[in-house]
Amino acid sequence: AGVFEKAGRRADLISPQTSAAGLAEAFLRLGAGGPVGLLQAEYPLPVLRERLTEAGMAVRSLAVYRTETRPWPRTVSPPDLVVVASPSAVSVLPDAVIKNSFCIALGATSAEYLRRAGAHFDVVASPGVAAVLAWVKAAGEATTSHHDDGLFLRN
Repeated sequence: AGVFEKAGRRADLISPQTSAAGLAEAFLRLGAGGPVGLLQAEYPLPVLRERLTEAGMAVRSLAVYRTETRPWPRTVSPPDLVVVASPSAVSVLPDAVIKNSFCIALGATSAEYLRRAGAHFDVVASPGVAAVLAWVKAAGEATTSHHDDGLFLRN
């Protein structure tokens, strides 16, 4: 909503949950019949579209971006920490990163995909820079005060 306000616009609908399911619930509570335009990824998860159409709303989708991958450089070791913002990001992480890095998920859906991939991860309180920095600070404090051998793991 803040981005819209800075651009001189107003957001008519803000979901209290940061997920497609939460956005669908907010749309349905609004009670408008549609049509609803969804600007989304080339290969989006079907949750939002399915929930809206099941409720009888007309939905029109437009792919406005695609996830492009690049091979992980062989000379670059897996990082200690990876921030994951979407399931598509999980799907392109190399096995070495999944096995050797700790991941921070920016939401429940990304967390579920990390769990399925077998990653070590935690979920931040909210999807944003402040929450990620707070997590890193808390993990660093826990690591230095409780562990000598690595990251503070919750999962």
